[in-house]
Amino acid sequence: ISPTDLHFGSSAWVDETGNHYDTEEAKERLMERTENLISRMPGRPEKIFLATGSDWFHIDNEQGMTTKGTPQDLSASPSQIFIDGCMLAQEHIELLRSVAPVEVYFMRGNHDRHLSIALMMFLKATYAETEDVTVHLDPKLRQYTSYGNTLIGFTHGDGVKGADLPSLMAKEE
Repeated sequence: ISPTDLHFGSSAWVDETGNHYDTEEAKERLMERTENLISRMPGRPEKIFLATGSDWFHIDNEQGMTTKGTPQDLSASPSQIFIDGCMLAQEHIELLRSVAPVEVYFMRGNHDRHLSIALMMFLKATYAETEDVTVHLDPKLRQYTSYGNTLIGFTHGDGVKGADLPSLMAKEE
């Protein structure tokens, strides 16, 4: 499961963009879609791989800007976005954990390079003593794991073309 580009804290006004989006809408979409995926599982999986980060947050600093300094429209204060976003990530993991053990992998996004690392540190500390949740904290742009003889890669997608990923994965891993 990979809830990429959640952009928690983003703001969109329906009259301007055709869609409403704020922290409540982000939470509702994430939890509803995850519950939908769970309801469609044919049985209990051995484990769930959760690739998270990847622009989980819409911003990366107290000024309400991305990592590179682009100002963003916000639906809450930067502190509230960070705190509520961390709590949402924990709530999301708890939902998944009710189905199967969870392995969490980190993907750095282009909006939230630093806040997503802080999120992963929060999750690593939160689940440090938990047997059925493993948080892999690694700041590399691409993360890898294997399942059986299959290599699985996780990346936000910026900085590399999709067609180049197979050879890049082979080279890196």
